[in-house]
Amino acid sequence: MVKVLNKRSFLLALLILCSLLLPKRAIALKPYTWVSNAGTSVKLYVNGKLVASAPAEMADMIYSSNEKLQKLFERNNKGLYFKINKLEEDVFVISSKNGKDIFAVTPDIAEYHNSTPQLLVGIWLSNVYEALYGLHDTAINKDYVTVTWYGGPKWEGNKTASGEIFYNWKLTAASNDLPFNSIVKLHNPKNNKSIIVRINDRCAKSGIIDVSRLAAELLGITRRGVAKLRMEVLHLPE
Repeated sequence: MVKVLNKRSFLLALLILCSLLLPKRAIALKPYTWVSNAGTSVKLYVNGKLVASAPAEMADMIYSSNEKLQKLFERNNKGLYFKINKLEEDVFVISSKNGKDIFAVTPDIAEYHNSTPQLLVGIWLSNVYEALYGLHDTAINKDYVTVTWYGGPKWEGNKTASGEIFYNWKLTAASNDLPFNSIVKLHNPKNNKSIIVRINDRCAKSGIIDVSRLAAELLGITRRGVAKLRMEVLHLPE
């Protein structure tokens, strides 16, 4: 009996040791959403993170976005990324990679948040990426990197290396070291501002991240033009 117990104990200890030594793999869970209606405001959560909100009179927009996200997550929960599109002057939308509009940011909603439509759409998109990729410390690597920005009339409307069109108001970045559609979080330790960008372009040299003007504004680096920021690669495309 003692020998049997010792054998079982040995096998159990061996299994535990193997589980500790084997590389950990992230568990792919289906994203979930819900809406909180708190009377004066309506809030949309993804994976427990607040990603967007609006005054109660605009509740229909939040509920519509929630339904669209749920349908999107039902079809696909791997390699999700989004794009910012401009419908008209000062009206921006966050769309899925297949072109389905999810969120709309109008001047009224931006005013409610004491922001501008261009800045708010970037914040909401970054929130969505944070909810999908950044809440469980699954960063592939964490390091400091030199970050610059590019934009202005010279770049507006040009084709990027990935084939997408560059616009100053998109939340994108260029890198020679990461594949297209990598999701990267950048944190500015000087002002504690963070933003999450998608790689869709190449830049002049390796070892840097070159972000769009919108990303630079949200990070607070437009005036200086260059900064040493903390980088976390949250997702690499398969």
